Amino acid sequence: MPQARTRAFVLGQWRSGEQDKRVHLFSREHGRMQALAPGACRMKNRFGAALELFTEADFLFYYKQDLSHVTLSRVDPVCSRFELVSQPRWIFYFSLMSETLVRFLPPVQAEERTYRMVKAVLRTAEKEKNPASLTAYFLAWLLRIQGTMFSATHCCRCQHLITEEAWVNVNFRGVFCPQCHTRESARLDRECLRFLEIIRKQPPDDAPALSHDGGVSLLRVLTAKLEYDGEFTLTSLHCLPELQ
Repeated sequence: MPQARTRAFVLGQWRSGEQDKRVHLFSREHGRMQALAPGACRMKNRFGAALELFTEADFLFYYKQDLSHVTLSRVDPVCSRFELVSQPRWIFYFSLMSETLVRFLPPVQAEERTYRMVKAVLRTAEKEKNPASLTAYFLAWLLRIQGTMFSATHCCRCQHLITEEAWVNVNFRGVFCPQCHTRESARLDRECLRFLEIIRKQPPDDAPALSHDGGVSLLRVLTAKLEYDGEFTLTSLHCLPELQ
């Protein structure tokens, strides 16, 4: 069977049978992949802690016909983020990020920009960045890279510039100004609008910190758009402190 190697992030794992595990991977060259890790449930196995969430590693694998389902033969860890990911203030946000990547990205499709964005977000998280703000940055940029992020700068009805507040269209394809909005309930205040405008040209390091209310509003809107576009429900949302 053909063999290949790729560098990837671990997005999740689950038991498969008595001794094996299935793993979601996110590769620069191949995008989202699903892999079998033979014997990973054994006390002594070749993978060790390399399959923890958002660990970056070089994966050697083989496959039969295509890359949608592969079998791992070797893993060489590059960067473990176990200590960061397992912190109480971060754990639920990283769960949301990983679930979003698994549910929203198409399988086996190169995602160079998304991979670089994820890597930058993880590096920023190590610098004690505000979790809600960084997660909002991640979600907004994921939507932008995939080409589905709405514009929040102009009213989609009258085209007037919006700076103070806006209401998101029910189909998440634009926003309305105070004069044009009718039955829309999702509101973005000045802080959220400013945040979305700033991050368009800034790396995650320079993303402004959102207030508690701003973080709640923006996370609700961005996750609702992801669920609307992808036609799925993000189960990890139920664990986010801000959304309780």
